[in-house]
Amino acid sequence: MAKAKPETDLEKLGIAEQAAGAEGNAAGETITGEGTGQALPEIVATEVLDMLKGPTIVVKGPAKGRWRIGRHFTSEPTSIPARALNEAQWHALNGDPELLVTVVDPPD
Repeated sequence: MAKAKPETDLEKLGIAEQAAGAEGNAAGETITGEGTGQALPEIVATEVLDMLKGPTIVVKGPAKGRWRIGRHFTSEPTSIPARALNEAQWHALNGDPELLVTVVDPPD
């Protein structure tokens, strides 16, 4: 009898799949970070909407700020769609003692 693969933290939250890496959107247009100086990964517009429907990770850092997973966290809450994080990013945030990480479920 084969052993079942243990669930990861993101699988337990029901957010193991990532939208990153999908191509274009429903209209064939690329979604970019215009005005930010950086391009966002190309993702399907419907997948963006799906990400917004799931849980959100809210992160607060110290007053002086803290860089983690390529983002700067300050004492102001930062919301991230949980599906936008991969397993390593989740563990980096959740395991950092200087960050307060909260998972917020969307209203029903």
